[in-house]
Amino acid sequence: MAMSSESRESLLVQRAVSGDAVALTALLTDVRPRVFTHIARRIPSNLRSSIDADDIVQNALVNVYRSVGSFQNRGAGWFYRWVATIAARRLRYARRLHRAVRRGG
Repeated sequence: MAMSSESRESLLVQRAVSGDAVALTALLTDVRPRVFTHIARRIPSNLRSSIDADDIVQNALVNVYRSVGSFQNRGAGWFYRWVATIAARRLRYARRLHRAVRRGG
């Protein structure tokens, strides 16, 4: 009998939070395309030559890798939302940094 995607995600999250690097890699592999699309759509067209969605997502995934032990699962899809939120924060930071550089700061 096949495991549902929600059950698979829940099991992987539980294992990843407990320190299982293979489970975390599987989770990150699963969510990366959706997070990339989420971030790429939010980069203003005038900044696409300066801000790379791949860089933002990669940085976010490194943050997730370092802090997954503190993740609190609140149900199906929560891991994706957590990763997407971290990536959105990294994008906001990149946009702020870009504005500061343009102002000479």
